[in-house]
Amino acid sequence: MNPVLRQFWVITLCALGLALLVRGLNHHLAPWQLHLSVGGLLIALAALRLHSRAALACAFAIGLGLDSLTPVTFGENALLLLAATALVLGVRHRIPRDELPVGIAVAIIANLLLLLARTLLHSPGWPDPSSGWLRIFADLVASQLFIAVIAPWFFALQRHSLAWLGANHSGPVPGRY
Repeated sequence: MNPVLRQFWVITLCALGLALLVRGLNHHLAPWQLHLSVGGLLIALAALRLHSRAALACAFAIGLGLDSLTPVTFGENALLLLAATALVLGVRHRIPRDELPVGIAVAIIANLLLLLARTLLHSPGWPDPSSGWLRIFADLVASQLFIAVIAPWFFALQRHSLAWLGANHSGPVPGRY
């Protein structure tokens, strides 16, 4: 199997697995009216390490997987994750992308942008738009802390899975895409 295709499957399946775990955690956090959002973490390693086409394909597939799990317009998460990945791809040549703190910072910033974009898309439909901002702020703080804690483990899972399957090449692979 092509290494780029292996990278795509490893990153996508790890991300969807984490999304399912976070969905279960959100179910248990519901009595406290908290919701964790980890979209930035799901795309961070792909956007920092993979070839741009592979990273965008991963973001789109992960977004479609999230769309199937959430009650939003189908394709919304896919487009938001594509946009966030494109932003990271635009700046990744300026940052040390092999450093763990940089990966965590990218995940946190991308998650912040994704949560703000999603909030701005849905806030006009709220009965009282000003009432939801405190909850969004609480969700944002909880999500960012969760990402800061879980990101090293998740990046290690993805890296070890890539190495185990022999797809750990971090740069563009010559050949077709």
